[in-house]
Amino acid sequence: MNVLSLKAIVSSGSFPAMVLFSLPDGTGYSLPTCHNTLLPAFAVATGGAYACNVIHFFSRMRYLSSDANGFNLSSIISSVVNVIEQFHSLTIVSVLNSYVSINNSLINSYNEGDFLVEVKPVFDEMFYKRKGFEIDIFMLVNMLTTFMVMKDSTGGAQFHVHMSKNDFARKSHVDSGLIDMSSKVGWIVDAMKVFKEVDDPNLVVWNTMISSACSNLSSPSQGKQMHGLTIKTKSPSNQTFVDNALVSMYAKCGNLKDVSMLFEMMPQRNMVSFNTMTIAYAQHRLGLEALELFKVILDTENEPTSIIFILVLSAYVHTRKVDEGLEYFDSMRQKLTQYAYFFHITLDFFGGSVAV
Repeated sequence: MNVLSLKAIVSSGSFPAMVLFSLPDGTGYSLPTCHNTLLPAFAVATGGAYACNVIHFFSRMRYLSSDANGFNLSSIISSVVNVIEQFHSLTIVSVLNSYVSINNSLINSYNEGDFLVEVKPVFDEMFYKRKGFEIDIFMLVNMLTTFMVMKDSTGGAQFHVHMSKNDFARKSHVDSGLIDMSSKVGWIVDAMKVFKEVDDPNLVVWNTMISSACSNLSSPSQGKQMHGLTIKTKSPSNQTFVDNALVSMYAKCGNLKDVSMLFEMMPQRNMVSFNTMTIAYAQHRLGLEALELFKVILDTENEPTSIIFILVLSAYVHTRKVDEGLEYFDSMRQKLTQYAYFFHITLDFFGGSVAV
C-alpha cells in the first residue's frame, strides 16, 4: 500500500489513525517525505477531540528531521485550538508566518477558540496586507465572522466598504457573510440591500437571507403557515431538523399543547429534539414533565448533553427534589468532562435550599 492509498483510507475513517503511531521508523510511511501527505489526513481523521494525538504525530515528524513547513503547519493549526498560541509562536520562530494558508488557519482557530483579541494582530501583520496585494477571500470571511461575534457593527461596516472597493463584495461567500453579519447586529434593512445587489444568489445566500429575516420576525400565524407548507411537502430528507424547528417555534410562542403533540408525533428524534423539548418545559416551569422526559432520554441510545444536565438540575430544584438531584449529580460525575464547572453550577442551584 502506498502513501496516497493510506491517506485516502485514514481520511475516510475506516482505518484507525492511531495505527500510524505503531509504524516503525524504518518503514516507508515514517519517512519525512511522507509526513506532508499523512499529517492532513491524520488531523481530519482524529479531529479536535484528539488534538494531543495530532501533536504527538507532529512531534514525531520533527524528531525524524522533517522540518515544519507551510503545508503541514496549516493542517495541524486547524486541529489544535486549545494550544493555538504555542503553534502561532512556532510559525513566527520558523519564519513561516508570511504564508497566507497559515494566517488563514490561525485566524480561523482563534475564532473557534473565542480568542478574538488575537485575531486582528494576525490580520494586520499579514505580508500581503502590508504590501498591498490581494488578500485571500477565506481570510475576509473569517474576519466578517469576528466582527459578527464581537458585535462590532462599525468595524463590520468599514470592512464592507473595504471589500466593495476591492471587488470582493461580489463573491457568494462574502455576500452570505455580509448578510449574516448585518442581521446579527440588527441591520436587517442593510442585509436586504446586500441581498438585492447579488446578481445570481445561490442556495447559501438565499438560506442566509431567509434565516436573517426570520430571526427578526415575531409572527406565530406565519409560523403556522410554514408548518402547513412542511405538511404539504410530505417527508423531506431533513424531516427531523424541520420538526425540531417547529417544536422550538411553538414553545417560544407559549403553545405547549401543540408542542407536546408535535413532539409525540415525530417519527424520529435525536438529541436536539430532546434538548428542545426539555428547554420548552423548563421555560414554562414544568419541572415534573422535564424529569419525566429525562427518564425517557435515559431509556434511549442518546447520551444526555450538558444542556440536559443543567435543565434537569433546575427541574429537581423547582420540584423540591433536592436529594434526588444530588444523587443524579453524583451518578453523572464520571461522565462529565468539565466536572469543576458543573459542580459550581450545582452549588448555585442548590445554594438556596436546605441541603446546604
